[in-house]
Amino acid sequence: MTANEELSAATDNLSSWLEIDGTTFDANVRSMLAMLQGKALLCAVIKSDAYGHGADLLLPFLVASGVPYIGIGTNAEAGLARAHGFNGRLLRVRAAAPQEIRAGLAHGIEELVADPQSAWEMSRIAAAEERTLRVHLDINSSGISRHSLDVSSPLGRASAVGIVSHPQLELAGIMTHFPQDDVDHVKHALSRFKSESHAILHEAGIPRRDVLLHAANSFAALNVPTAWLDMVRTGAALYGDSDPGHAMFQRCMTFKARIGSVNGYPAGSGVGYGLTHTLATDSRLATVTVGYGDGYRRSLGRRGNVLVRGQRVPVVDIISMNSMVVDVSSVRDVRPGDEVVLFGGQDGGKITVGELEAANAAILADLYTVWANRARVLAADATV
Repeated sequence: MTANEELSAATDNLSSWLEIDGTTFDANVRSMLAMLQGKALLCAVIKSDAYGHGADLLLPFLVASGVPYIGIGTNAEAGLARAHGFNGRLLRVRAAAPQEIRAGLAHGIEELVADPQSAWEMSRIAAAEERTLRVHLDINSSGISRHSLDVSSPLGRASAVGIVSHPQLELAGIMTHFPQDDVDHVKHALSRFKSESHAILHEAGIPRRDVLLHAANSFAALNVPTAWLDMVRTGAALYGDSDPGHAMFQRCMTFKARIGSVNGYPAGSGVGYGLTHTLATDSRLATVTVGYGDGYRRSLGRRGNVLVRGQRVPVVDIISMNSMVVDVSSVRDVRPGDEVVLFGGQDGGKITVGELEAANAAILADLYTVWANRARVLAADATV
């Protein structure tokens, strides 16, 4: 059985599914490594099940690429990385509760710290296990005010020095996170970050060479090379979620469903709950086997488009829990069982990031991380 036949057979019992192209993901990772040219480390972020792309599918590519750091959100993701043979360093990219930190020691997770109470708790946990815990001090240089220590005052800097001086904590890095995809914002915040981080190291008596400074997310890594510093933390770009100016990073996800039925209706017929759409002409309407219960948001009703036989067709109802209605009057020979593409490409057609974000009034990650919670994630090609 060929790979395409295996994929087809795997979808027979599914109403909707995500196809993930591992080869494209691998190319994106290697493009990022090539761009960095060894001038900065790469922390490949796989939080939220690899942004909904399936960490279990993609971790083999990261291990094979030799990335030195992987960014995780949960202990389960850390355990999965270790199970796939990743022996590098793991960075949790959010604040963790003490219970998580204690359980995560077994995986060698490096934790974020940004307040004296958390630092004390981490030190106590590490001491109980007779070990040292690597931490990354998160400071608020970017102004994000989310789990980040304000060190703009002498009191704030004193708190930072106190945090990094705990005997059971090893300062592995100092970091911040840019809240705006804007070059001027990044440059301004970067200047502040470098000044504040160097002041902390000086006052704590810690050599600069012993600590990683890192701030760049995907946007900053691609658009502000001076923000690379010692390491970049990229997630979105590795999955192809980057601006059009960086075409080397390609999408590796396609969201699919099927046609459930096709029927003809006369002009003047109402469509869907609330009869929110009225047919202007005699039309052929098809139900699609996906709805808001599967993560295809109601906000996309009467605003979104999908692909059927490579042609764009509009969603004409407000979307039900497990189905929706599209107008296929312009497409010949549509039959039950035909594949429908809700995001991605089909026979030359494409449903783009921009149009889904505009219709949903939110970033695409707001959609695809939810899709993965309901739709089965399948490899669209051979894995490593």
